[in-house]
Amino acid sequence: ADARLAGRLQRLLERCGLRLAEVRVIDASRRTRRANASVVGFGSARRIMLHDTLLERLDADEIEAVVAHEAGHARHRHITRYLAGMGITGLAAFAALAWLGPALGASVGERLALFVLALPLVGLFLRPLAVAVLRGWEYQADAFAVRRTSAAALGRALTKLYAANANAPSGDPLHAAFHAAHPEPAQRLGRLHG
Repeated sequence: ADARLAGRLQRLLERCGLRLAEVRVIDASRRTRRANASVVGFGSARRIMLHDTLLERLDADEIEAVVAHEAGHARHRHITRYLAGMGITGLAAFAALAWLGPALGASVGERLALFVLALPLVGLFLRPLAVAVLRGWEYQADAFAVRRTSAAALGRALTKLYAANANAPSGDPLHAAFHAAHPEPAQRLGRLHG
């Protein structure tokens, strides 16, 4: 609804090299008070989605920094890379079971059952690696945003979002290694201002 902000964000997307992207607002306030943003889609179907709750909490500079962060995910093709990684992992697990199956004397049906049973276990062991990659992508998107907006605006936005979403530091490194796809708030803010 804010034509000035919409124009500002469109110019930002052009500076980021995302002429096909657009920003849309999600009416999230009916379901939650959490504030979030995300990038979805591929190619000309790519969209940056902002919760209306995020727009209520952030000023124009902070919104621009958040959109630049999401544009960073799009420019670095994080969605495509994530899906490719998941596909390669699944194919590698399937190939390993196909190779191992005859050595076990397993039929094709038994190998498929082994695949279904083994894939979550393989995923469990690969989860810390995947989480570390996702955290690295968050830092990469932050750096992209800072080059196009400012570290101060992104830092203020993240601080407000952490408070709105009740994000607290994990405190447990083992839990964080398996579940914290975003960096700890103190580490992330420290990198912005460090």
